[in-house]
Amino acid sequence: CREIDSELIRVLKTTNGMWQPGENNGNAVAMEKEVSLVFTTVNSDDTKKHFTAKATNSFTQGNKKMYIKQNCKKALRYYNRGMRYLPYEKNLLYVRGICKYELGDKEGARKDWERIVTLGGIVFGEFVAYDSSNMKGYEEMAEILKK
Repeated sequence: CREIDSELIRVLKTTNGMWQPGENNGNAVAMEKEVSLVFTTVNSDDTKKHFTAKATNSFTQGNKKMYIKQNCKKALRYYNRGMRYLPYEKNLLYVRGICKYELGDKEGARKDWERIVTLGGIVFGEFVAYDSSNMKGYEEMAEILKK
């Protein structure tokens, strides 16, 4: 219906700057991307609790993979999953940025950290994440978040 179409367009506009262009042999090319959005008619508090639980689980699993098992590639999958449930969650953006930086995606890491700034910034020490101060991107992340 027209109302759902309008809401979908509104939501997609909030993701501006989060998309990477498709590439073919090193050249940017137009590509289609399927996006799934969940619309529900149940109580929004129940939905929020469900999404928060899913995102929290992904955050916890990602932290185990990155900080305990030192497997950033698998950790990134969990962080990306958590971001699907709570795309404005600063904790997830923070650790996903660290993870991306560790994997060599410095631009992706900067985008996550700059998004935290756009969302109002953070107070260091309020995060549940493990200590990231020994990670490669920590200093650059701290500079971006101090702005």
